[in-house]
Amino acid sequence: MLIFTKSISLITKIMKLSLLQLCLALLFTGLSFAHDSTTQEVLDREVSLQLKEQNLEDALNKIEESANVKFIFSSKLIKSSRFVSLNVKKQKLSAVLESLLRPLNISFKVSGNKIILNRQSENTSLLIPNVVENPITGKVSDGRGDALPGVSVSIKGTKKGTSTDIDGSFKLNADAGDIL
Repeated sequence: MLIFTKSISLITKIMKLSLLQLCLALLFTGLSFAHDSTTQEVLDREVSLQLKEQNLEDALNKIEESANVKFIFSSKLIKSSRFVSLNVKKQKLSAVLESLLRPLNISFKVSGNKIILNRQSENTSLLIPNVVENPITGKVSDGRGDALPGVSVSIKGTKKGTSTDIDGSFKLNADAGDIL
């Protein structure tokens, strides 16, 4: 009888362990099927809305409902009391946001299922110099014509430079008149 009781106790322990393993397996299987939305998936969602002269904050709330996203912004920073109109039918969220926000100088960035709104700098053209750089390519070799890999090539008087690849070749953006 003692052996019978011990074997039942052993079987009970094995069953408890098996049940625990089954539960863990189900949990991890469920987790493996869950996935985060990528930026492109969020921006590819279709939106259909018709808004006429509503303030920006209300328009964003309607887009949140329609596209299942969350906007994060400072009402004061983006001036959300401005009135906007929007009439879109089955357009991608990216196109809707561009058409709605660009004229208001508002930029957006996607992070998961959230879209962060920020004011664009109005003088961006002043920040970007009007310099056209030309890609210069070449090959560095020794006196016998053998390629020299890992050689530093730089523009004289600047910190701009690159290194040659295994074939001794390099590519560097430089202005006309720069000396390498």
